[in-house]
Amino acid sequence: MQAWSGADSTGVIDVTLPPTSIARLDFTVGRTRYVRQVLDSAAAAADSLATVVVRRGDGRVRGVVTDSKGTPIANAVVAVVGSGQTERTAETGRFDVEGVATGTQLLDVRAIGFEPLRIPVSIFENEALITTFSMTKALMLDKVEIRAFRAIAMGQDMIDFEQRRKVGAGRYFGPEEMIALDPLRMATLMERVPGIRVASNGISGDQILMRGIGFSQFCTPDIWLDGNRIATDGTMDSFVQPQQVRAVEIYASAGSVPPQYATVSGCGVVVLWTGPRTPLEAVRR
Repeated sequence: MQAWSGADSTGVIDVTLPPTSIARLDFTVGRTRYVRQVLDSAAAAADSLATVVVRRGDGRVRGVVTDSKGTPIANAVVAVVGSGQTERTAETGRFDVEGVATGTQLLDVRAIGFEPLRIPVSIFENEALITTFSMTKALMLDKVEIRAFRAIAMGQDMIDFEQRRKVGAGRYFGPEEMIALDPLRMATLMERVPGIRVASNGISGDQILMRGIGFSQFCTPDIWLDGNRIATDGTMDSFVQPQQVRAVEIYASAGSVPPQYATVSGCGVVVLWTGPRTPLEAVRR
């Protein structure tokens, strides 16, 4: 879940509903700055536009990471999700993360040999949040051998996606690119594609527009989600979160659209696939 107030927002918070399926949640919306950050990866080296939008602010989180017996854990990685800010704990288990957005944020704590923690925290301006995290040892399992057909491991949708990507009629972001980019907004991907314009559409989100035909300068593309056409004005934020998206296909002109996604508007098409972002190379191994 996430809460907004104007341009400010909380982080994306993991929520587990109780058996009653009803829960009360209190969110604090703090000040947020959106900053473009160049990816420090092979993708960035090959693509000068390999950037992500991260959420920053004047918040600060300090604390200690220990095991269940209170022993400090060194080299644990502490991150405020969506900020692009990470910090490794010292020998004393202490960490200090600065420059993060204030309000309710999701803190992610990971260490080798321990179960990961994802905990909502409230961060306030000019006030450092001080907290202690106790991590539980990970359960060690016996060696497991898994054998599966490629179609079962990837899913038929992703096999078809890879086939269309080989043809190269559109612009494609597969699981590998989605892992590397990890966009906070779908517009972050769309802005990288020639012929696409992103316009603010008020509280409903970013509106995706493509170059029109005839006398129309811009038009609204058809949006498909997991093989189904979605009724929308070009905004995506209302029915899918970037974290849920596994792969994206973008066809900026009607002539490049595959037959199964034939456009009814005469504009281009955006095809979204949700699910786990398992890279193709991992499946091959």
